[in-house]
Amino acid sequence: MGTLKSTIKLESTDLFPTPVSFTQINNNTVEGNFSGFNTVDVSSSPITLNIAPIDTAVAYVYFQAPLANSVPVMVQDSNSLSPFIVLAPGDVAFFPYGQSITGGYDLQAKTDSGSAKLSFFIGEKA
Repeated sequence: MGTLKSTIKLESTDLFPTPVSFTQINNNTVEGNFSGFNTVDVSSSPITLNIAPIDTAVAYVYFQAPLANSVPVMVQDSNSLSPFIVLAPGDVAFFPYGQSITGGYDLQAKTDSGSAKLSFFIGEKA
């Protein structure tokens, strides 16, 4: 068992009528399979990101598309083949992933055209 600590901080002084500033810290327990932190080359052919089936209800997922990318990276599940997240160059995402209590489909990354890099971590929740 391991712990993946995530800290999310959101602030804006001009987006809302009243300034917003909050920080949320979570200690996320990872007990199942995990990918480690990896960087892959992504093209128009989908590449599977998880190293083992996502067996539990939820996996913690981190994505980072380097600013040097020239095209967005799209992430989809292997069942629908429709992207549920699009990462423009420089975008970062951290979220829990799973469709049901029995787990989720494989996660795949691709581009519409050209190539890009994607850094990621996928770890099954306890």
